[in-house]
Amino acid sequence: MSRHRETPLRRVNPSGTIAWVARYTDASGQRRSAGTFPLKREAQDAIDAAYDLPLSIDTVGGYFARWPRLHPRSARTQATNESRISRVLDVKLEGRRLRDWPLVELRRRHAHALVDILLTDHGRAAIGAQHFLRALSAMFEDAITDEVADQNPWRGVTVRRSDPRVSKAPRSPHVVSFEKAHQFATAAAAWKGKRKATPAQRADRSRREGLVRVAADCGLRLGELLALERADLVRSECRVPGCGVTGAHLHVRRTTHEGRILAGTKHDHDRPVPGRAVPLPTST
Repeated sequence: MSRHRETPLRRVNPSGTIAWVARYTDASGQRRSAGTFPLKREAQDAIDAAYDLPLSIDTVGGYFARWPRLHPRSARTQATNESRISRVLDVKLEGRRLRDWPLVELRRRHAHALVDILLTDHGRAAIGAQHFLRALSAMFEDAITDEVADQNPWRGVTVRRSDPRVSKAPRSPHVVSFEKAHQFATAAAAWKGKRKATPAQRADRSRREGLVRVAADCGLRLGELLALERADLVRSECRVPGCGVTGAHLHVRRTTHEGRILAGTKHDHDRPVPGRAVPLPTST
């Protein structure tokens, strides 16, 4: 790389001595200091050395700070990726924190070293360690696009559930049959009070049963279920452009996340007409 015509800044200290500040601009356009020196020649050498570094000297921490702005994703996906990556930035690989590693210097051995730390030192489950690798892989794919990294060391690295280093067992899924879910819906609607139910209480019973039946029979994500409104129930042909469903169905158009309602479902937040049609089973 050619040298930049940038000279040190002269500074007079309160004691009267003269110092020279080596300031330069990094690859991201930020002004940085290469140190303060008593001689102008030494400061000039520090500036030249800083500019002679490769253009892709971006560190993991430096690129991570700009990544959300350069490649924005949905709020939920971005928050998940940032949370996962931020938890491993201070993990030391070969004596250096991950945040301080230049992107171009990381190799596949560093990915395996991180997996070993996550499984043995942090006690992560196999799927948990895999999630960290996926978030880092997503960031490095964007770094390659931005030409600040030349390879993705996290891509293709997998964590086997049978890995002997895994000490934390994954959560066991709890599966409820349709029959049991329908029994629970019926029980939710049952009135067990000693007095006769009021109209408001009868309406509340109906809503409870409907909530359980929709959750059990329609295959909605929890965020989609909680964001449903009465107008989302369509009993005939849907008027939403591109829907095309003629029978009774739910038109899912919103999701909830951390107390906020977002337009669209998980995979179509950026489409002109977000949402999807979910047919209602005849027994619902």
